Parts: sequence; C-alpha cells; structure tokens
Amino acid sequence: MLTDLPLELLFHIAHLLDSPHALNALVQTNHRLYDSLNPTLFRVHVRQHSPRPPEALWWAAENGRLPTIHQLLAAGASLPSPPVVKDTSSQGPTDSEDEDSSEEEENRCHPIFLAPQAGHGEVVDFFLSQGVSPDIKDRSGSTLLCAAVREQQFDIAESLLQRGANPWQPHDTQVCAMGWAVTKDTAGTRNEPRFVPLLLHYGEKHQAIDPSLKAVVLQEGLLKAFAQSGTEHIARMLLAAGADPNYLGPKARVTPLAQAAGMRNFAMVKLLVEEAGGDLNLLNDRQEGPLSEAAVRTHCFWWKWDDGTSHYGFMRARSQSPAWKVQVDAETMAEMVAMTAFLLDLGADIRRGGGDLALANAIKSHNAELAQFLQVRGARVQALNDSDQPALELAILNGELPKAADLSLESGVYFRVTG
Repeated sequence: MLTDLPLELLFHIAHLLDSPHALNALVQTNHRLYDSLNPTLFRVHVRQHSPRPPEALWWAAENGRLPTIHQLLAAGASLPSPPVVKDTSSQGPTDSEDEDSSEEEENRCHPIFLAPQAGHGEVVDFFLSQGVSPDIKDRSGSTLLCAAVREQQFDIAESLLQRGANPWQPHDTQVCAMGWAVTKDTAGTRNEPRFVPLLLHYGEKHQAIDPSLKAVVLQEGLLKAFAQSGTEHIARMLLAAGADPNYLGPKARVTPLAQAAGMRNFAMVKLLVEEAGGDLNLLNDRQEGPLSEAAVRTHCFWWKWDDGTSHYGFMRARSQSPAWKVQVDAETMAEMVAMTAFLLDLGADIRRGGGDLALANAIKSHNAELAQFLQVRGARVQALNDSDQPALELAILNGELPKAADLSLESGVYFRVTG
C-alpha cells in the first residue's frame, strides 16, 4: 500500500506531482502522510507564487489561522510590503491589462487588514511583531486603527494604540478613526462610549502630535456627533480635548457651529455657543456662517429610529408617498425658520453674521416665511447676484417677497425686478 512505502520514496512521489491540488490530495490520505508531506505542500505553494507572497497568506489572516501563517513563513514566504496609497486624482489610462494586473497585485491590501474584520487580534499582533507598522495604511489611505474601530474591535484598537498608532491621522476622502469612534459610540442605545475615550486617552500620550491634524480629526468627530440626537456628552469630550467650534481649515468649508446650524441640531448649537464659545458671526471668505447655513434647504432631515434616537440623513424619496414628502418638506421649512430665530436669539447679528446671504439662500430655497422673517430683521436682497435673478423674480411673483417698490434696496443693486 501507499502508506507502507518508505518516506524517501513518498517524498520522490510528492515532487513528481504536477499540481498543488494533487499534492494536497496525497497529503490528506492519512495522518502519517500529512505530518510528513505537509511542509512540502507549503513549499510548493510558496514557490508557485514566488516572488509574490502566496495567496494562502491572505486566507490565513482572514480566517485567523496563525499556525498556517507560521508554516508559510517557514516554507520561505515573504510578507507583502505596505501598499502604495492610491492617488485617484492623478490616475490615467493604462497601456495594457498586464499593467493593470501588476498594479493591482502591487497595491493589494496587506493581509493584516483582513484580521480585524473577524476579531483575529492574535494575527494582528503577529504581523506587528514582524515589523508591520501600527500606522500602516491600505490602498485608499485608511489606517489599520480606523479598520479596527470601524469593525468595533476594541482590543485590537487598544493594542494598536499601545504600540504607537497615531489617533490623529485624518483621511482626505474617507472617515477617520475618530469619525468611526463617534459613529460606533453613538450607535443604537449605547450609553457608555468606549472608542472615543480610548482614542482621546492615547491621543494625549502620542509622542508626535501635529496640531493641524488633531484639529481636523476633532472637527470630523464633532460633525459625526451632530448627526444624531442625544450625543452632547460625546461633543463635550471632543471639546474638552481641544475641538474648536470656530474651526476653519482643511475639510471645513464652514465652522462646526455653522454646520450644526445647517443640520438644525438645536441642542448642539446651544452647547457650542453657551459652553464652548462658538462665534455666531464668524464667516468664511465667502461670507458663509451659521445664519446662511440655516437658510439652505437640503435633502436631509431628521429620521426617528425605533430605538428612540433621531438621525440626520438623506431623504429616501423613492420609497415614500408624495403626501409624506410634502409633510417632511413643510417640517424642514419650519425648522429652518425656527433655527434662524434661535440663532438670532442667541446673539447672531444680521449685518455681521451673514444675514444678507441667508436671505439669498432662503429665496433660492423658496422658503417664503424665512425670507420675509429675515427681511423684517434687516437682511437686504442685494446680497443676491445676477445668477439669482430668476429666483428673486419667482419669489416676488409667488408672493414670497414684497414687490420691488417695497423692497429695501440700496445702491449697487443690479436687479431688473418689476412689480
């Protein structure tokens, strides 16, 4: 029988087999063959994929098979290099499919990124012990810490931070670790945040803190907190760590305070103004601020979830009835008026705080009540430009604004509005 053959002859037979599948079938014949020939199977697999790392490395990482990873390395497999972060802005057409395949192989996700998805912390720890950086990024530029937080793997996230992972690493196009931390800590009915305190704790100890990067990360965390009701405790943590309600910089078209106003989050606006020194009259270089943001009609509104929380997001218009859409639109218009009045009561100034642009936005949003309210409070329609002429004429025609003779126009107005 095959199992009775000398070991030397079995090795010779194994080397004559022309495929790993055939060798694998031989290895699985019985325990003796498995123990004797399994190392040979690994060497064949590694040699087949050389000089690239073997496919089994990714499979083992994803499934938490640390012994398999050890055997692959013992058989001569090399660990893959970190992928080159892809710059989508400079991507052009390639010359051939071979080049596309080569680039895909070269920039493939490192197997360590597959481990957090199923909570294989021991695999993550092993790769780190082999010299993989705790700040390794995938092809898109997202960090391993971000992946751990996104998958709600607390122990893996803590291990990465203990090894020096930078919690203040922002991302140009995707959610950073702090953004995911806020999202996960505010999901459902969770009352005790875990990930935000974890990141802030190790963030204080991090050796190299770039203030500009920290500001971006904290600002992103604030925005995630704005999108759900009852998250003021999370916002207070971020503010205590240095989040600035008046921040203007990368990834911030307007201040966090202005964004909270635009999202019609009354509790957050009150918190940022009364407890954190938010400036209601601070504008960007386009004269946009809290008042103008509150007057923008968006396609988002507050959803009431079954757990009692409310979440700010896009309207799923296709799945709703026309009557429901009309009701939601009316509620949104009313919230815009209420938020504007709220901002003025808190100290926003029509002149210094962008009230003219707010009126322009209200007209373009076809919010008659808000347009009239702002004009009564002193906003001027000449903030509109030539491209807004049709919106202004339509607003007057529909009775949303008084006729031209009654408007408080000042010099420099270029409108040709007729009564």
